[in-house]
Amino acid sequence: MSMSVLVSVPKFKLPAQVAWQRAIDEAGFDLKLDPGVEPASHTGFWPCQFRRGLSGFELYYDDYVEISELDGIADAGVPHAFSFVFGRWADEAMSAIIAASILAALTNCTLIDAEAGLTFAPELTIAKARQDVSTLEGLYAKQCESRKRRNAG
Repeated sequence: MSMSVLVSVPKFKLPAQVAWQRAIDEAGFDLKLDPGVEPASHTGFWPCQFRRGLSGFELYYDDYVEISELDGIADAGVPHAFSFVFGRWADEAMSAIIAASILAALTNCTLIDAEAGLTFAPELTIAKARQDVSTLEGLYAKQCESRKRRNAG
């Protein structure tokens, strides 16, 4: 199962990877985006380093994304959306959420939690990322321990 967060931002407003990374660093998140990826032309998996481990998420751009329900509006749509897609691993979720939240704040655009059907104003996105990372910490610790056991055995 995959989940996603979206940022409704026109492609021309997308910052260079260097500026995006600087904003992530300034916000205090331990996430390093792969500098070899050019976000404006990239589609698919974007590797990154989350804390000390390798991680990543999928990044896609669409001119229009349909969402079954958005803040109570049935069959809502989002123009100019970058989708940050992740699977069941907590580090992937945290990486995608951080990258999307910083992009929304940096471009003054809306963050959309597609699974919950909620939107967040740009000034709220970094706080949302901090809250989501905090919520996922327990799962992340369990998954790290499980990976260590699997690799040791």
